[in-house]
Amino acid sequence: NQSVPINSIIEQIRIFAENGYQEVVFTGVDITDFGTDLFAKPSLGSMIRRVLKDIPELKRLRLSSIDLIANESRLMPHLHLSLQSGNNLILKRMKRRHNREQVIEFCHKMKSLRPNIAFGADIIAGFPTETDEMFQDTVDLLKKTNIVYLHAFPYSERKNTPAAR
Repeated sequence: NQSVPINSIIEQIRIFAENGYQEVVFTGVDITDFGTDLFAKPSLGSMIRRVLKDIPELKRLRLSSIDLIANESRLMPHLHLSLQSGNNLILKRMKRRHNREQVIEFCHKMKSLRPNIAFGADIIAGFPTETDEMFQDTVDLLKKTNIVYLHAFPYSERKNTPAAR
């Protein structure tokens, strides 16, 4: 991860807003990790609050993760989740930091906070050792969490990764 300092983010977004852009999307492989590599270690929430405070002309801000979404109307009710799988053993083998139960709980909690929220997700099919039954857990998870759009990728080997061995 490589976080951009908050002042630089505000500078860039201010330029976008002044040039008529209506929406900014914060995205990344794991935006919840924002700021951990910066000197002052600012949190994602503090960065978002600062952007919304300093740039009131920004019409919409969308996260590919969560934070102030329940109370800030300018945050779009849309989250994209990097699920990868709905099977706990496969998630463990992928070294993901979540399990299927946490995903279900998270989606239900977000739905209760913001009923109009929509979820999208990434999944990988055909991860080494994944069986048809394990993949069915992914299909089941997508149904339980009411994912409305999906980015599905076939597994592809990456050099020097544990899955490639």
